[in-house]
This record gives sequence, C-alpha cells and structure tokens, in this order.
Amino acid sequence: MPTLFSPLRINTLNLKNRIQFPPISTNFADAGEASAIHAAYHAERAAFGCGLNMVEATFPETTRHNYRMALDDDRLVPGLRRLADAVHAHGGALGIQIQHHGRCASPEGTGCRKRLVSVVPGLTDDDPDLVMTAAEIRHQIDIHVQAVRRAVEAGVDLVELHGAHGYLIAQFLSPMTNRRTDAYGGSPERRLRFPLELLRAVREEVGPDYPIGIRLSLDEKMPGGLELEQNKFICSALVEHGIDVISFSAAVRESYEWAIPPACVPEGWLIQGVAAIRRHIRGAVPVVAAGRIVSPEMAEAIVREGMSDMVGIGRALIADPQWIAKSQNQNSADITPCLGCNAMCIRRLEQGDPIRCAVNPRAGREKLFPDLPADVRRRVVIVGGGPAGMQAAITAARRGHEVTLFEKQDRLGGLLNVADKPPFKEGYTRLRHVLSERVRKADIRLHLGTEATAERILALAPDHIILATGSLPVVPDFCRSGRTIPAERFLAGAPAGKKLVILGGGSVGCETAEYAAERGHEVTIVEMRSELAPDMEWRWRRFLLPRLQKSGVPTLLRTRVLSVEKDGSVFVRTCGRQPEIHRLKQFDTIVVALGYRPANALKTALEASGHTVFFIGDCNRGGLVGDAIHGGFETAYALGQPS
Repeated sequence: MPTLFSPLRINTLNLKNRIQFPPISTNFADAGEASAIHAAYHAERAAFGCGLNMVEATFPETTRHNYRMALDDDRLVPGLRRLADAVHAHGGALGIQIQHHGRCASPEGTGCRKRLVSVVPGLTDDDPDLVMTAAEIRHQIDIHVQAVRRAVEAGVDLVELHGAHGYLIAQFLSPMTNRRTDAYGGSPERRLRFPLELLRAVREEVGPDYPIGIRLSLDEKMPGGLELEQNKFICSALVEHGIDVISFSAAVRESYEWAIPPACVPEGWLIQGVAAIRRHIRGAVPVVAAGRIVSPEMAEAIVREGMSDMVGIGRALIADPQWIAKSQNQNSADITPCLGCNAMCIRRLEQGDPIRCAVNPRAGREKLFPDLPADVRRRVVIVGGGPAGMQAAITAARRGHEVTLFEKQDRLGGLLNVADKPPFKEGYTRLRHVLSERVRKADIRLHLGTEATAERILALAPDHIILATGSLPVVPDFCRSGRTIPAERFLAGAPAGKKLVILGGGSVGCETAEYAAERGHEVTIVEMRSELAPDMEWRWRRFLLPRLQKSGVPTLLRTRVLSVEKDGSVFVRTCGRQPEIHRLKQFDTIVVALGYRPANALKTALEASGHTVFFIGDCNRGGLVGDAIHGGFETAYALGQPS
C-alpha cells in the first residue's frame, strides 16, 4: 500500500515521494525570465524533500514581459535552466505549467491579446472579433508547442497544460463558456477537440516517454459550469489520448474564492471528488489532489486510502519549506502552520507584488536572508512576547545572539491568545504553540510574568533593545461606562450579557460578532462606513458576510455612535443625506472594536538612556500578524551585521 513518502512514477519520471509543490504564482520573474529568486525559492523546498516542484503558470504568448513567467522566446530558456538545475541539485524534479489566460488575459499588463472561445454575456467582452477562428486555434496550438519545446530544452522534467480556472483550455471544455456551433463546440466531444489536438501536438513534440500533465477545475462553482460528472468524461478522454497525470483544482475567475480558499473552507474539501475521478479512470494514470491540504495526517490518509496518487501542498509549503522533512521525521508539531489567511501571499500577487508569507518571513527572500549566523554576537533584550517579540527572539537566538525576553503576562502569545477565538482561526492557536515552543527550546532567557522596567532592562547592559509591547484598544470617552469592554477582553472570556452591540464593523468587529452569535448572544453591529469588513482579505470576506447574515446579526451601516448611556442604551446618528438621531434599545454589554493604538510606555525612558531602541509589531504600527512576524524577523536579522 503506497504512503505519502513512497516513490511514484509518471510515465518515465521517477519521483521520490508523492508530494507536489503546486504551480502557485510568485511574481518573481525578471522580464518574463525565471530569476535567481525563483531558483532559491524552489531549491529550498526541494532541499527539504519535495518530490515535484511545479513552476507557476507560464505564458506561451505575450508581447510585454514583466514579473510574470513566460516561455514565448528562446532567450527565456537559460533562466529556466538555472531554476531546473537548482532543483535537480537537491534530488528534486521540476515541472512547469503552460497557461494562456484566454478571456482573462490582460493586454494592459502583458500585451497578450484576449482570446475568446465564445462571447458569453456577463462573462466575456462583448466583441465577436475576439472569438478565435480555426486558424487562430491552430496558432495557439503552435505557440503552446513551442513553449513546451523551450521547457524541455531547459531541463524541465514535466509539462502541465493549464486547463483549470476558466483560462483558455478550460473555456473550451466548459459548457458555460463554450457556446460555439462549429467543430470546437456544441457537444461534450467537440468541446474536447482543442485540448485533445493540443495534447496530440505536444506529444508529437516531446515523444512518448516525456510526461505531460493537465490541470482541471473539478468544480467551476458556477451555474452551467463544469462539475464532477462532466469531468469524468473529460478525464477518460484525456487518458485515452495519452495524458500522463491529471491535477485538480477548482473554480473560475468569478468564483475564485474556491481556487485558493481561506481557512473557513474545510481542509481537503476536494478530496472526495478527486477520489471519484480516480475510481472512474481505474487508476490508469496518477491523479493529484489539492484543496487546502495542510496537515501531514490528512496528506498521508489521502494517499494511503487510495483517494489520490499525489497531493499538492501549496501554501503550507510556503509557510514551512521543511514541512516534508518534519512530517517524515515525526516532528509535525514544529511545522509552522499555514493560517489560510491569504494576506501576504495571494493578496500581494493580486497587487502585482512578489509573493510573501505571513508566518514565514523568508519565503521568497531565501537569497536575501540566508539561514546563517550573524557576523558579530550581541546582547539583545526584547520586551513583549507576542508574535513580533517571539519571532524577534527566535531569529536573534538562531543568529547566535545572547537574548533575554520579558513578557508581563504569565504566558506568551500576546493578541494571538484572543485572535484564535473566532471561528476558523485554529491556525492561530497552532502558531502560538509553535512559536512559544521555539522560544522555550532556544537559548533564550525567558522572564514570564515580569514587568520590564527601564532599570531592569538597562541593568542587563544590552547592545540592542527591541520593544514589542503591543497595543491598547481604542476606547472613546463616550464608551467609558461600566457596560463597555474591548473586543479582545470579550474574546478572552470577560463576562458579558445577552444583548451586545459591537461598535466597529471592521474585520475584528465582524469576527467578534460571529463568535458572539455562535454562543447565543443577540448581536448588533454599528459601523460608520458603508460596508462591513472592507479591511478583510476579500476571500475571507466573501465567506464571512453570508455567515453573518445567516446568523441574523443586524447591521447599522453609515451610522455614528454619539453616546452610550449608563442604562445601556446607545444614541446614534445616521450619515445619509438627511442625518437622523436614534436611540437604540438597551444593551447589556457594549463591545468596542474601533482599532488599537501603540503601547509605548518605555519609549521615553529608554531613548533618554542613549540606547538605540527598535519598535516592532503593534507598538510600532498596528497591522496583521504577518506584519508583526516580518517586523520581528527583519529587525532581529539585521543585528550584528556591518552597517
């Protein structure tokens, strides 16, 4: 019976295990070419045991090269060869995904013309001139084949045709986007014609022994889109025509929250569908399952129980490139958990920035921050044991410095101790545990339950002082009644009555409202802005808002709080064209979620001592957990370096 760490053969390619690092975009390319950053990023994951590294979606057609990968020109081969060599040096294998965006192409960004299979009102441009002719279809096959040729010349071990996410190949396959009446549409068989012609042409180029894969959306999550039963027919045809491996994802552009879902989507949510496909094709070729697979236990079960031949570990391998080595060595408790937050990985990609990771500050910066000792050993005092302080302490200790960490509470974690309370935030619990354990196991002098005064800090004769003293909740004067508590105190378990009003409908207020509603509280949200949670990553928001609505949480938007009375009544003023003042019902508890301000009580005394003081985390600037971790890492990494 195969296990996660057993070898796998795809055509003539032998893989050392069944773990794939999926083709997640990075925005690392240098004018379309694989860069040294690419090489270091993939090499780190290969070095810790990844069986197959997949390079991101790569354009076969473009006229304007930028930070996205392309293979439309022979000049791009050397960079890809360096990337392949870097992975091969660690015993890994490299695959690459060839992708044309089709209707989703960006002429402004890449100069690549949009290609339509059909005009579909509401989904595509209403321009029949963009619909591909038979000659243009043949041209697309030719340029895809040339991109594959370049990949093979670069030493890539496998090519994957991108037939998912509503891009060009998927547009032909899906009845939602293929409304053609010629030989390329009108029936399931004719919708398959372009992908099969492309597969045949690629096979002629690479020969019978070179592995060719395809990625499909198992469920497009759209009315009239591809679903499981249609994919069974598609996969059978692909197997019959010589595909070597089939990888599965989900969704199209309009349902993209399902393609890279947040943590509220169950782990491994696509697995049953992938297993059904594997049964349908009778295991004729390997299949690859993806879809929020983050735990070694689930990955192992998927392979062992025959649901999939291989698993795609994406964001989890970005969060911890040692995921595989730690899993294999029975050290999964030390795996840095992927939070499923999308805050610094996918959100940055959508903004055109290089990929980063909230919990792994070296991701995409492996070359910039090598895991090496500092040049000079320093004495470092850190105040505050939240995520910024813990990361700073861990980094400084790993770099060889003498580290002392003060935390006034009796446990580490800071706001992680309440950030994990709302639904679907279990990853924050695991993150707190992992960071806390690393602090305890490192050579760090830890003082819990200890107030760090300026005198106590200076008595240690530090070379560097890092303040990670966090923040204090903003509580306006009109909220200072006995019925008012900050959201963090409510989440920490402070007593609260049945009827709650939450002042502030940002991400903290909305998550607190959902937490409260789940526990039987009657909740009302009051928000000055015109929408809820505009600061929340859009995929999280797209799932959260319907849940709040289903929970029956009333929301008052464009509403300003004027006062909170002793009896629990709240006076508000609407912010429309004709503002009105209203007295809301009496509430048992007013929960304030209006943001935070830096807590810097030590700032003046320490700076007066002549020491250089570094401020990280919320005491520097409020932000997300990723901002705190990155600030702690970067500050500590720089210590002991030449100025």
